[in-house]
Amino acid sequence: MTKYVCERCKKEFKKKSNLDDHLSRKKLCESYEDRLAREKEQKEKEKEKKQIEKAHKLAMKEENKFISHLDKVIQQTEEHKKLQEQERQNELIRQQELKKQQEQEELRLQYERQQKYEEQEMLRQLELKRQRDQEEMIIHHEIQRQKEQEELRRQQELQKQKEEQESLRQIEIQYQKRQTELRRQHDLKRQKEEQESLRQIEIQYQKKQTELRRQQQIQKQKEQDELIRHQEIQRQKEHEELARQQDLQKQKEQEEMLRLKEIQRQTEEDVQRQKEHEELARQQELRQFHENRKQMLLQQIEQKNNEQVRRYERTYEGRFKKTLGLLPKSSY
Repeated sequence: MTKYVCERCKKEFKKKSNLDDHLSRKKLCESYEDRLAREKEQKEKEKEKKQIEKAHKLAMKEENKFISHLDKVIQQTEEHKKLQEQERQNELIRQQELKKQQEQEELRLQYERQQKYEEQEMLRQLELKRQRDQEEMIIHHEIQRQKEQEELRRQQELQKQKEEQESLRQIEIQYQKRQTELRRQHDLKRQKEEQESLRQIEIQYQKKQTELRRQQQIQKQKEQDELIRHQEIQRQKEHEELARQQDLQKQKEQEEMLRLKEIQRQTEEDVQRQKEHEELARQQELRQFHENRKQMLLQQIEQKNNEQVRRYERTYEGRFKKTLGLLPKSSY
C-alpha cells in the first residue's frame, strides 16, 4: 500500500485524490513546525494553570486554618470576660449583704441604748420622788447635781455619735479606695492578656506571609501597621479616661471633707441653742415611740397568727376543723 504524504504538514493519505483536495484548499494547512510549536505552547500553558491552581488551593487552606485559630482565640477571650463579670456580680452581692448586716446591727444597738436610757430615767424618777418625801432641802441640791450629770451624759453621747459617724465615713473611704485598686488591677490584667494574644497572632501571621508573594506581604504589613496604630490610639484614650475618673473622685472626696467640716461647725453652734428645746421634745417623742411600737408589735402578732391559721386551713385537718367551727373567728 502506497501512502501519500503532504510535505508541509506531513499528513498521510491513502489516495492521491485526497492529497490533491488537501492541497487545492483555499486555506493552506499548518506547517509541521508551527503545529509542534503550538502544541508545546498549549502544554506549557496547561502546566502553568495547574501550578497556579495548586498554589491558590494551598493559600486558601492556610487562610482557613488561620481563620479557625482566630475564632478559637476570640471564643476563649469572651469566656474569660464572662467569668470575670460573674465574679464581679458575686462580689457586689456579698458587699450588699454585709452592708445589710451592719445596718441591722446598728439598729439593734440603737434600740438597746434607748431601752437602757429609758430604764435609767424611770429609776431616777423613783429616787427623786422618795427623796422629795424625805427632805425638801436635800432635793434641791440633788436636782442640781443630777442636771450637771445629765448634761455631761448628753455631751458624752454626742461625742460618741460623732466618733461613730467619723469611723463609718473612714470605712466608706477605705472601701472606695479598695474598689478602685481592684478595678485597676483587673484592667491591667486584661490589657496584658490582649497584648499577648495579639503578639502570638502577629507571629503566626508573619510566618505564613513569607510563603506568599512579595506583593501580598507588603499589603498585609500595611494592614497590620494600621491595626496596631488604632489599638495604640484606643489604649491612650482608655488611659486618659481612667486618669480623668481618678481626678474626679479625688475632687469629690475633697468636697465631701470640706462639707463635713462645715456641718460640724454648724452643729456645734446649733446644739448649744437647742438644748432646752430638745429636752421637752425628747420626752414627747419617747412616749409616742413606745406607743407606736406597741401598736406595731400587736399588729404584727395578729398578722402572723392569721397567716398561720390560713396555712393550717389549707391542709386536710384545717379544712375539717373549719367545717366544724373549731378554728378562731379571726381566720375567717
